[in-house]
Amino acid sequence: MRARLDVPPSKVMPIILVPGIMGSNLRASTKDGAPRNRELKPGESAWRPPNGINEGISEATKWEDRSPSTRQKILDGPTLEVDPSGAIDLPAAATIAGMNASLARERGWGEVHWSSYGTLLCALHSQFGQFLTCAATPFPSSNWHSLNLFDRRRWNGTKKGALAELEIAEIEKLAQYWYPVYAFGYNWLQSNEQSANSLRLHIEEIIAHWNTPELDCRQVVLVTHSMGGLVARACAKQIHDRIACVVHACMPALGAPVCYRRIACGTESSSPSNGMIQNAAADKFADIAGRTPAHTNPVMAHAPGALELLPTHLYPTPWLSVSPMSTGKQPRQSLAVPVQNIYDFYADILPWYRLFDPSLIDPAEQHRDQTIALQKMTRSVRQAKRFHESVLGVYFHQNTYALYGGDPKFLSYGRFIWKSTTPDSSVNVFGNGKCVERFRGGGRIIEFTPKDTNWFVPSLQDEAGDGTVPTKSAAGCKDVVKEVFSIEGFSHQDVFSHEHALALTLQLVAKGVAES
Repeated sequence: MRARLDVPPSKVMPIILVPGIMGSNLRASTKDGAPRNRELKPGESAWRPPNGINEGISEATKWEDRSPSTRQKILDGPTLEVDPSGAIDLPAAATIAGMNASLARERGWGEVHWSSYGTLLCALHSQFGQFLTCAATPFPSSNWHSLNLFDRRRWNGTKKGALAELEIAEIEKLAQYWYPVYAFGYNWLQSNEQSANSLRLHIEEIIAHWNTPELDCRQVVLVTHSMGGLVARACAKQIHDRIACVVHACMPALGAPVCYRRIACGTESSSPSNGMIQNAAADKFADIAGRTPAHTNPVMAHAPGALELLPTHLYPTPWLSVSPMSTGKQPRQSLAVPVQNIYDFYADILPWYRLFDPSLIDPAEQHRDQTIALQKMTRSVRQAKRFHESVLGVYFHQNTYALYGGDPKFLSYGRFIWKSTTPDSSVNVFGNGKCVERFRGGGRIIEFTPKDTNWFVPSLQDEAGDGTVPTKSAAGCKDVVKEVFSIEGFSHQDVFSHEHALALTLQLVAKGVAES
C-alpha cells in the first residue's frame, strides 16, 4: 500500500483586498520631506474607524468636539499616509489555519478597518488554504463541500454560471496555487488615480517578492469594496495581464447622490428604512463624518478621492431636483436642476443648491485667501472629471464579477430633492437665492428677495440598495462584466459580516481563478 504525500504548490496567486473610502487607517506622514500636518505630530493617528460600540461612542464624541478648522487640518490629504498599526483581532480558526498577528500585519491587515474587513480576510485565508482531502482518491475538503451546498436562493440564483458547484477539476486547478492574502490600505483623500498607481506598484512588489527559484508568481486576484472598486479598475487598466480576476462588492460604478447630500447638507443621521438601533448608529456616524456642511466642506473641497464618488456623467438623470410646495390639490412636482455639464455644476459656487459654499471651504485659513482656496477646490473637481472620463472611463477587467445590495429595507439615495416647505410661493426656485440660515439635518432658508424666502429641506433615501449605494449605480456594470448579483440583507459597510454575502464573494473568487 502506497502512502500519499502532498507537495506544497510551487505557483503563487496572491489575493489583495482593496477597501472602500474611509476603510483605510491614516496617520500624519512620517516621511522626510513630506508636508507636515498642522494639527498632528508625525505618526499620530488621523483616521481610525472604530471597532465595536464602545470605540464608536468614544470616536463620535472626539469628532463631535472638533471644529471645522480642526477637521480640515487633521484630514489634510497631502500630509497623511497609511497607518499600518490598526487593530488585528484574529479568531482561533485563523490561528489554527496558520495565520498569526505578525504575519497578518506584514501582509497589510492592520492598514484597514478590522470590523469591516477582518472577517473577509480571515475567510479568504482559510477558504483558499485547503482544497482536497489526503486520500488515495482526493475529494473536496469540507470548506469547499460546504460552499457547494450553500443555498443559491440566498444569492438570488441557481446552480448555473458562476453559481454552479465547483467541480473536482476546478478545485484541483485552484489547488495548484498558494494564496497569500493581503490588504492594501490607501490614502482615500487623494485622487483614486494616485491610489491606483500605488496599488500597481504594490502588486508589482508582491509578484516580485514571490518570484523565486522555487516559486512562480505571475498574477494576483483583487477583491474590492465600494470605492476600492474604482481604484482597482484604474489599476487593472494599466496592468490587466497581471490581474487574474476581480470581484467587486458594493461598488458605486456610476457614483452616488449621497456624496452630494453629505457635502451640501452634512451627513445624514437617519433613514426611513432604519430601526431605532440603526438610526442611533447613523447619528453617531454623522458626528464622525461631519453633521453639517460646515464640517464636511473644509475636508471634501480638497479631497479629490471623495469627489470621485459623486454621480458621474454616466449616472441616470435627473438625479438632482428642486420641489416647490404644492398648492391646493395639485401634487408636488420635482423640477430637475438645469445642468448641462455635471462637473461644471460641482464647481459652480453661485446657485443656492451648489455643492460647495465658498465661505465654508477654508476655515483653517490654509490658503492665503479665498480665491486660492476656490482654485484648489476647482482643481479637485477637475481631477474627479478627469478620473471619471479619462482615467477610468468604462473600463472593467475582462474577468470581473460583482455583487451588490439591492434591498428595499436598506434605502439609499437614488436621487436627491430639495423640498420646499414654504406654501403659496410663486418664486422661481432656480433664481438667484442667498442662504440666510441653516438648520440641523441639512435644511436651509433661501432668500430670493427681501420679501420672498423659502425653507428647503433634504429629501430622504428613496431607492433600494445597501443604505449608501443605490441599485442603479451598483448595477451600472451589468453589461460589461461577466455576471452581477443583487442580494439582500446587509448594509454597505457590513457586507462581509453576513454569511451569504461572504460566501458569494468566496464563490466568485474561486470561479474567477478557475476561469483565468
